[in-house]
Amino acid sequence: MDEEGVLTEPATITIATAAPTAFTIPLYMAAAGYESFERRNLTVEIVNMPGVDSYPLMATGQLDGNYSAPDVGMFNSINSGSDLAVVAPTQIQADDAVDGLYCRVDEMGGKDFSWEMLRGKKIGSSQANRGVSMIQIAENLKAAGVPVDEVEVVQMSTSDQVAALENGALFCGLIQEPITAVVEKAGHATFSARQMEPGFPNGSIAFGKSMLRDHPEVGFAFVAALAELYRDELQGEWLRGKEAYFAELLGQPQDALEQMTTPTYTLPLAFPTGYAATFDETWRNWDDLLQYDTPLAESDVIDDRFMTFANDLLARN
Repeated sequence: MDEEGVLTEPATITIATAAPTAFTIPLYMAAAGYESFERRNLTVEIVNMPGVDSYPLMATGQLDGNYSAPDVGMFNSINSGSDLAVVAPTQIQADDAVDGLYCRVDEMGGKDFSWEMLRGKKIGSSQANRGVSMIQIAENLKAAGVPVDEVEVVQMSTSDQVAALENGALFCGLIQEPITAVVEKAGHATFSARQMEPGFPNGSIAFGKSMLRDHPEVGFAFVAALAELYRDELQGEWLRGKEAYFAELLGQPQDALEQMTTPTYTLPLAFPTGYAATFDETWRNWDDLLQYDTPLAESDVIDDRFMTFANDLLARN
């Protein structure tokens, strides 16, 4: 690999993600042969699987990485010595984003939403209580004096949550744009609270053994190419006027993308201070999730070599 992250020999990196959604637009652009990847002799292949299923494969080198978000299993595996780390952030919700908690209108009885309403209720989440979406949930429940064990968090795909909100099986569901438009149109549930605190990334790129130890040069090339994509294609109102292209890329309805707010991709690449600690503190609200007592250090969870390389390249170019 040269100083620009161009690989000497062609290479392929295999990245897992749950599904082609607006969240994964940069990854699907990379897989389609975006210039910054092609120039670095790097082919990106996508495997569709949930993040929770990808971490064991990443730890053993059977899968290079994922485009998802940290979960409890990842932290437990890192504590046990597995080669796993997050290496770059993904998108941040727009200030006016409506991703988040959607609750049934009839069960709120004409009142404004309050966190106290969740006491004794079921809410849906694609990662149950093991993922990034619980950060805001746990924080707001604590502020309202509602113990987390008084709210049942049910693991359920987003599409199943939409159906469960309609038939009353859930009081609330965690729904992301652009599917939020479907829920609002149906009228059974309404936006009640944001999914993420402002400025906190929705997800991350994580690497396993093959990128962290065996072939880090491929990982450097990937993150450098991704940072260029963020800079050149995903700044400002980047979604507007390109909905047709992204709809075709993802196989998603164009009208749904047209109703989305535009996520932010910040540069230089960086995670918020206390990123790992935020997850650790959240998951300790449930007694049975983390299998260790001493919190992981930020450096145990974040391998910043790849961001440093990419940021240095951006600064020079």
